[in-house]
Amino acid sequence: MSKPPISGMPVPGMSHAQSSGQPIEMQTGQPPGALPGALPLGPEGIPGGQGPGGGNIRMKEMPRMNARPYLKRAFKLLGEHKAFVALSLSFSLVMFLLPFVAAAAFGPLIKLFGDAAKTGNWNTVWTLTGSFYEKTAHAGEAGSFSIPFITDWLATPLSFTTIFVIWTCAIVLRNVLDIFRAWVDANLDQRLLTGFRQ
Repeated sequence: MSKPPISGMPVPGMSHAQSSGQPIEMQTGQPPGALPGALPLGPEGIPGGQGPGGGNIRMKEMPRMNARPYLKRAFKLLGEHKAFVALSLSFSLVMFLLPFVAAAAFGPLIKLFGDAAKTGNWNTVWTLTGSFYEKTAHAGEAGSFSIPFITDWLATPLSFTTIFVIWTCAIVLRNVLDIFRAWVDANLDQRLLTGFRQ
């Protein structure tokens, strides 16, 4: 076991200041209190500015790029797959409209349920008739829907069974179209990636 060095005696490989325990001044060329490798601070205290101890550091500005050639190339690649793009947009449009159809059919269903509850005979609910639009209820209202062709078509009397089938088909068809649209989009993505790689 080595013995501790005797105070005041030099140790091989160490300077006199190190062996005597005196503080050592590091010759780094930096002012006291500065962090190693720190940027000089500017007048606002921001690194890289023009301050008393440093120069002026400027960040490199990236050149402005024009996106028009890339957009043209993207539309050109999409144009090669018009059928898939049109099919995907059609599915998206129908899927967007189907929840409104389901909501429009739900109102007459609840109304017919109320009519059956008033009579007390629930067996007649399947034979009751209703419509998506009632002209008598909206007659004379300001800002009401007033396109004759569409209002006449929406006011066509339908049985409870027909309205129930429309409501069910709108809900189920949306989920089915969602699966088909996912397949079409995946196929379109694969074709576009193949075009980019080529």
